[in-house]
Amino acid sequence: MKIKVFAPAFYDLSKVVDGYLDIDNDATVDDAFNMLKIDDQYKKILIALVNYERVKLSKTLRDGDTLNIIGPVNGG
Repeated sequence: MKIKVFAPAFYDLSKVVDGYLDIDNDATVDDAFNMLKIDDQYKKILIALVNYERVKLSKTLRDGDTLNIIGPVNGG
């Protein structure tokens, strides 16, 4: 199945083609994070949105979902 991915460019986007990630059926957000090679330490601070709703890493993805990955806001 394919999901639309919006993620910062400093993650491994090599598996994202034209904005879409090919992922196994019934994969979770955590599975998608692993495909993007996001370290476990960062998973704790990133915000995951599926179809623009905040979700946990255990959320099961469906074909056509949109996954947004948002990092913490920095400032100074």
